Amino acid sequence: MDLPGSIHDFLLVSLGLVLILGGLGVVLLTNPIYSPFSVGLVLVCISLFYILSNSHFVAAAQLLIYVGAINVLRYYKFRRITHCVEKLDIY
Repeated sequence: MDLPGSIHDFLLVSLGLVLILGGLGVVLLTNPIYSPFSVGLVLVCISLFYILSNSHFVAAAQLLIYVGAINVLRYYKFRRITHCVEKLDIY
């Protein structure tokens, strides 16, 4: 993208901060619902970095492949947790 220098720098710094916070969320959040959302946030921020560096195809591939794969893994993880809870007869 052709952005003025100050706007480009601001976007880089803000995306970097969101990326660091998302990475901390992946490590520190033990809830199986919130941690995959943090992974998705990190991957979206990485694809936005690609867009800022004019690599639009790589950004689209990042979103389609990696974020989509994380959503599928999250689905199977929730299914597994639900199956284990039903097997234990907690409810």
